[in-house]
Amino acid sequence: MIGLPTETPADAAAIVELIKRVFAKAKSRTARAKLNATISVFVPKAHTPFERLGMLPPAEAKERLSAFERTMFRGQVTLKWHNPETSLVEGAIAHGDRRVGEAIERAYLAGERFDGWREFFDLPRWRNAFLQAGLDIEAVATHVYGEDDVLPWSGVDIGVSQQFLKEEYARALRGETTPDCRDGRCQACGLREWNLNTELAATVAPPVKPRQPAPPAARFRYRLRYAKRDTARWFGHLDLASILTRACRRGGLPVLYSEGFHPQPRISFGPPLSVGIASEEEYLDILLAHAMKEEDIVAAFVGGLPAGLVVEKAAMISRDEPSAFDAVKGWSFTIDLTRLPKTGNFSAAVSDFLARKTSPVAVVKKGKEKMIDARELVIDAAFEDMTLRLDMRHARSGGLRPQLLAATVLGLAEDEVPAAAITKRRTDI
Repeated sequence: MIGLPTETPADAAAIVELIKRVFAKAKSRTARAKLNATISVFVPKAHTPFERLGMLPPAEAKERLSAFERTMFRGQVTLKWHNPETSLVEGAIAHGDRRVGEAIERAYLAGERFDGWREFFDLPRWRNAFLQAGLDIEAVATHVYGEDDVLPWSGVDIGVSQQFLKEEYARALRGETTPDCRDGRCQACGLREWNLNTELAATVAPPVKPRQPAPPAARFRYRLRYAKRDTARWFGHLDLASILTRACRRGGLPVLYSEGFHPQPRISFGPPLSVGIASEEEYLDILLAHAMKEEDIVAAFVGGLPAGLVVEKAAMISRDEPSAFDAVKGWSFTIDLTRLPKTGNFSAAVSDFLARKTSPVAVVKKGKEKMIDARELVIDAAFEDMTLRLDMRHARSGGLRPQLLAATVLGLAEDEVPAAAITKRRTDI
C-alpha cells in the first residue's frame, strides 16, 4: 500500500525489495516462477486514526506506481494496482460532507453504474457531478482537517472516542502498536461505556476441513431448486455461489470437495441470471458424501440464507444426468411493462415480432461483433394486462440477455427495459 501518512522513499524501496525477495524464493524452487503483486492507494476513512488526513493526489499516486513498474523484472513479476482515479472517488466520498450526497445523486442521474468495473468508470462524469454540487473532487479527497475542526461525521457516535483516535494517531506517528483488546486487555477506546463485550470466546471452533474425496460408489448427487425474490435479485452470480456454499457449511451438509491443490466444493450451478432479475426457479447440483432425506437437505438451508433466497426442493439424481447448466432447455419470463419508462403499442410490437422469420441482433462478445437471431430464441410471446410473457430457448452457442431480448420484441432500446421489471417464472429442465 502506498500513500500512508508516514511514508518515506525508504518505505517504497522496501516494497520493491520485499517483492524481489519473494520472487527470488519462488525462483529457487522453480525456474518458471512468476509472481503477481498488487499495490493500492491508501484512502483515509471516517472514525479511524487517520480520518483527518487527505489522500495522495492521483497524479502523484500514478507517478509512484509507475516507479514500481520500472523497477520490476519484466515478464516475471506482474504488478497490478487499484486504479488511482477510482481511489480518488472513493476518497472524496469517504472524506466529504453532506454535499457529497448530492454529487453521488448527480453522478447516478448522469449514468454512473458499476464503477468498480473499469469499463463503466468515468472520472470526468464524477468530476462534473462534484462541480455541480459546488465541490472540487480532488480538493475534497486530499483535504486535511485541522485538529480542532468539526468533522462531517462528528454527529455519528460509533462508541470509539475522539480522544482515543487522536492517541492512536500519535502512536502511529511514533511507530507504536496497540495491543489487541480481544484477549481482555482493555485499551479504553470508549466501547466499554456501551457495555459491549469485545473479548473472544475462550475456545474457538476449528475451521471446517474439506471432506476427502469419496469413492464413486459413495457419492450422492442431488439437484436443488431455489428462488431469488425481492432484494435477493440483486445478488450477482459469484456472490450467489458464495452465499449458497456458505449456507451448505452452516447447515452441516456433507459436501464433497474436488481433488487437487485448491479443493473446491462439488457444487455446480445453472445458467447465471443478470443482476436485478428475480426468479422462481433456479437450479444447482450438489455432490454429498452420503445419502440424505430430501426434506432434510431443504431444512439445512432454513435460517442460513438472506431474505428472498429460498431453497424449495431437493431430489436425488443419477450421476449420468446432464449438469444443472446443460439440462436447461429454456425459460419463461414475465416483464412488468408498467415499470418501463415509456409506453407504446406493445401488443402490435409482439405480433409483429412473432410474424418475422428472423430478427438479427448485433452483440459484442470478447471485443468482436456477432449477429444473433432473436426470433430463433423466442419460442412464444404474449402481451396481456401490461405484462409480456416471453418463452425462450437456452441457446448454448450464443443467446441474448433477457433485457435485450425483451427490448427487441417490444421495439425498444435495452436500457429501456430495467432488469428489476423481469421475473423468471419457470425453468424448463
